[in-house]
Amino acid sequence: MSRGTSPPGSEHFGHDDYQQDASGAEEDEHRLQLIDEDVGMDAESDDNESQRHHRHTRARGRKSVRRQQAETEIAFVREISRSRGRSESSRRAPTDDASSILEFWDTYHPTTRMAHPQHGKQYSLKAQNDTMTDVIRGCHSKIKFVTWIVDGYHVITSRAAWALELLLEVARSIPAARYIHKLAHQLGRLPPGLVELITDRLSNTRSNVKSVCDDAELLGDFHFINLRGDERIARIDVLFTGDNYVCPEKPPIPPSTTPTGEFDTERPYLHPSLIAGIQNTGLFTGHRSFASQHTDQFASTDPRFPDRKEMADGIVALVSTAIRCLLDEYHTGKKVNITFSETAYESTYRKHRAELAHNRTSAPRKMSKIMSELYAAVVGTKAAADHAAGSFHLVDLPDDDA
Repeated sequence: MSRGTSPPGSEHFGHDDYQQDASGAEEDEHRLQLIDEDVGMDAESDDNESQRHHRHTRARGRKSVRRQQAETEIAFVREISRSRGRSESSRRAPTDDASSILEFWDTYHPTTRMAHPQHGKQYSLKAQNDTMTDVIRGCHSKIKFVTWIVDGYHVITSRAAWALELLLEVARSIPAARYIHKLAHQLGRLPPGLVELITDRLSNTRSNVKSVCDDAELLGDFHFINLRGDERIARIDVLFTGDNYVCPEKPPIPPSTTPTGEFDTERPYLHPSLIAGIQNTGLFTGHRSFASQHTDQFASTDPRFPDRKEMADGIVALVSTAIRCLLDEYHTGKKVNITFSETAYESTYRKHRAELAHNRTSAPRKMSKIMSELYAAVVGTKAAADHAAGSFHLVDLPDDDA
């Protein structure tokens, strides 16, 4: 189902003709007749008289059950239609319409019922019923994958439509969530609180990336924390030049300990702070980590080394963008919080993705080696043990593989 469109079967909820109960009754009876005929055709398929009698008896039983179920569903749909019709004819405010939708979700089935917060409070995932919680968490997993792998600044034209699309996909795969899927499909809308619980994970994921990178030890590798005033700004300007902040800095020549200001641009995305930032995300920690569940996203791109693991471009770009945001905060002269939002940093993210894609195309073997080195540095010895269940292992990089 495309984003922003109503699911099949939901378009009839927007008409103005629901006051004509006689017409609705005829349509209902026609639907019931079709069900009866369908059952009857099944019952008439055998020519043997005794079997036919037995089949008719079973058919009547099935007919009764199916007819009762259909009548219940039709009554439910008719009530939705009447409610929507009354809403349109009386020109109620959108909040009233949202309340009407919420009422259906709270009364349709126990699994569709929402746990509402007190006035002024936000919806809580932990407060929802088990089935609803499983569905919402399933949506969060998909959002997490999209954010880290597909597009860190995923374009959303309608949060409500996107939430509906995610929920329908997830609920379809959970047997206990069949009523959630059914109601969402019939209404074509979710309660505002449910939309909020699902889609807020996108911005939360991005903001968490910045939070885990805002670490004194991590930023210490840029050698500006102990500087003040113009010296700090000048140092950060050097890091901004040519995106040096993602490249490892050449070590000082002893006995000097002063940063050289020279960066190894032939080995981009191997700066110690970037490595630490990716480690801090927790994507590679634990047997059920994000990385162990998506091993295909870390596969080798060099056919000569099929067992090698490489860091995913999306992860590299998003953490690099978060680090750039933190450097901008310090570049003001004093630490000033800057929102890690689409409007401010989407262009930075897109630039990193474009550079990674370009390097993958222009120097595929070299980039494969660099991304493999980055993966190995992030995973490390401890993480390698954590990923045993996910078939993760480190490999030695031959000197001639570039």
